[in-house]
Amino acid sequence: LGFMTSVTFIFVVGIIMSSWLGTPLLGMGEWFIKRMPLIRHIYSALKQISAAISPGMHMLELLPP
Repeated sequence: LGFMTSVTFIFVVGIIMSSWLGTPLLGMGEWFIKRMPLIRHIYSALKQISAAISPGMHMLELLPP
């Protein structure tokens, strides 16, 4: 029961974050993280590493639907 609840929760969060509602929430979360003194450096470094590893994923965001 716990496993199914976890899978369902992750699925629902994924749907919300990929919708029009998720974009402002992600922006607010990123703004909040960038306000934390030590965390912002770690977050920006990890974000740059992930962008370098998967540059093709960011290009998909620029394409029209």
